[in-house]
Amino acid sequence: MSNLSDYIKRQKQWVDENKIEVGDLVTLTKIAEDFEGGWSDVWMSGTEPYLNKQGVITGIHDNGSGIIVSFENIGRIGHGANYPYTALDPVIKVKQEVKKDWYLLD
Repeated sequence: MSNLSDYIKRQKQWVDENKIEVGDLVTLTKIAEDFEGGWSDVWMSGTEPYLNKQGVITGIHDNGSGIIVSFENIGRIGHGANYPYTALDPVIKVKQEVKKDWYLLD
């Protein structure tokens, strides 16, 4: 059985490896078990309709209570429900190259 400090380390590693930031999109891939893998929270009933849907990260807890994801009211920082990182799949970020045309004006 995993403990809280192990969960915190693994979540930080997941965040770092995936370069996760507030504002990033993630897909909810499964219904998590209460205290899954050392997560310090329980599954919030009523969030099942968001399964396999994309939401935005509105906060990242470093105390073991997970990642805050909002599937509604997107844009409100800190609004949403806590999910363990193990139930989330990052949406691949696509870097867009910005081309600039330079003009010399007389």
